[in-house]
Amino acid sequence: MVLDRGNNTDQTRSDANAGTQPNFQVDMADSKTRSIFNRQITVAHADHSDTEKTSEADRKPTEQMIPKATAVNGAQDQQKATESNSLTERPTSPEVPKSKESVNIHRLPDGDRQLETTGPKVGKVFVSKETYDRMMKGQTGATGEGPWLNRNKDGTLDGTYDLTKKIAVEGNIQLKNSKYHRYVNLKDDTVTITGNTLPSTEIGKFPLDRKYYSIDRNPNRVEPNDFSVTVPRYPTPAENPSPIGLGAIAILKNGSLSYGPNDGQGNDAVKRELQDKNNGHPSESQHYHVHNIPPILYEKQDSREPVGTAIDGFKIVAARKSDGQLYSTKELDEFHGRVVDVKQDDGTVKKEWAYCVSLDYPYTIGAFKGTPAKIEGLKEVGLGQGPNGGKPGDGNQHNHGGMPGDTNQQDPSGKPDRDPKSKESEHLPSLEIIDDKNSKGSFKSAKLETTLFDIAQNSLLEKRESIADSQQKLNIRSDDVYRELNRVMILNGYQPASLNGRHNITDRNLPNSWNNVTKNQKFKLGSI
Repeated sequence: MVLDRGNNTDQTRSDANAGTQPNFQVDMADSKTRSIFNRQITVAHADHSDTEKTSEADRKPTEQMIPKATAVNGAQDQQKATESNSLTERPTSPEVPKSKESVNIHRLPDGDRQLETTGPKVGKVFVSKETYDRMMKGQTGATGEGPWLNRNKDGTLDGTYDLTKKIAVEGNIQLKNSKYHRYVNLKDDTVTITGNTLPSTEIGKFPLDRKYYSIDRNPNRVEPNDFSVTVPRYPTPAENPSPIGLGAIAILKNGSLSYGPNDGQGNDAVKRELQDKNNGHPSESQHYHVHNIPPILYEKQDSREPVGTAIDGFKIVAARKSDGQLYSTKELDEFHGRVVDVKQDDGTVKKEWAYCVSLDYPYTIGAFKGTPAKIEGLKEVGLGQGPNGGKPGDGNQHNHGGMPGDTNQQDPSGKPDRDPKSKESEHLPSLEIIDDKNSKGSFKSAKLETTLFDIAQNSLLEKRESIADSQQKLNIRSDDVYRELNRVMILNGYQPASLNGRHNITDRNLPNSWNNVTKNQKFKLGSI
C-alpha cells in the first residue's frame, strides 16, 4: 500500500528578467520571533503549505511526528536603521555538561582535511581518491579566519575553535513555501522523501553582506529545487561502505539538505565558513544546506526521534547518554553511528543502528553504511564522487570565493540552457530593470545593490583589484569583470555590451548597449 502523496504543486516562478528577487515569498521577522513547530500525526508527512488527504485505510500507526512550519508574521526586517553594521555573535550554543567523555565546546578539534581514502575511520571522512585530489587543489570555501578560531600566545592558530564564539549570519527570514513530505510504502518497505530544499526553520540573509567578506564571501542566494529520493525503510549494511561527496548526504525533517562536513578545499566547513543561526547557508546551486545538525531540531525534542534520514536509508538521531549529553565522535563507530534507541514510524521505540549527531567533527556522517540513493530532480553542481556529489569537472558545490566556477547547471525554473554546450552558470541573478520616469534616458548615479557587480567584485578581491563608480560613470578596471558582465547579460537574454576600448560603461553608451531597454528604464546592477 502506497500512502497518498498529496499536493506538491510548486509556486509560479517569475520571469528571470523581472528582477533579482528570490523565487519564493518570505516574511521577515524580528529577532524575538522564532519559528513554531506544530506536532501532528499525519501520513508521515510534513507539508509546509498544504493539507494532505488520505483514506482511513492508509491511516495506520506508521506515521512519524514531523514538525510543520507556520508562517511567522512580524515586522519587516529590511535593513533597520537600528541594525548594527558589526559582526554579531551566534546565539548561545547548547550547554554541554562536563564529564570525561564530553567534548569541550570551547576547544573543538580541527576537522580540516581529516579525510580518508582507503575506507571509513573514526574521526575521519571517507572520500574517493579523486575527490581527495580535487580537494587538495581546491580554492573555494571561506577565505579568512574567524575570531572563534583559538590561537596560541604567539598568534598562530592552535587547531581548535570555540563554538560559543562562532558568528552567525544576521537575519530571521521565514520562508512561506517550504515543502517536505515523507511517504512510507508499506508494501515495498520503502520511504520516499520529497521537498524543495527550503527549510521550515528561519534562515539568514544571503548573499552575504560585505561586512563578512574578511571571513567568507559566499555570493550565493537561496532558491527552491523540487526533489525526490527513495530509500529502504529497513536499511541494511552494504557489502562495501561508500564514500561521501560534497553534495547532499541526508534530508532533515525541516526540509533542508545536509551536506558532508568539508568545504571545497577539504577544510572543516563548520569551523571555517559562515552560516546562519540554524547552521545553514546556500551552495553554488542556490541550495540551502547545513554541515551539522541545527540545535533547533533536537534541543527540545525527544532524543530518540530522528532529525533526518541519510540517503542510504539509515536514520539520523541526536541520541543522548545517561547524563544527557550528545555522544562524541570517539564514542561512535567509523560511520559516525552506533546502536541507540530510535522512535519508529508507529511511535514505538526500538534499538537499532543510526547515525548520531555530535558537536565535534565529522558531526553527522563519516561514510555511508548502506547503499546511497540518488536524489532525483536535484540540480546540484558538486565536487567528487557519490550519487549527489557531481561529476568531476562540474564545478564546486562550495564556491564561496566570488565568481562562480564554470558549471553545466540548469536554471532552477526548469528552463533549458540557452546553449546546451555552454558551461555558463544559469543560476546567476537576473539584472533587474526598474522604472525611472525621471531618467529621460540618462543613467544618473548607478544606485547599486547585490547582484552581478557584487559577484564580479568578489572574484577580484583576491587580486586586490577594485571597481570604481562615479556620479556619471561606472569604470570597470578589470577584463574579468567586463567578461563576467557580458556573460550574465547573455544568460539573461540581452545582447553583449558594445563598450569603448577602456571598458567603461557610461550614461551615454549604456542605454544603447542593452536590448529591450527603454528610455524610461534603467538597470539596478549591484552594490559596490
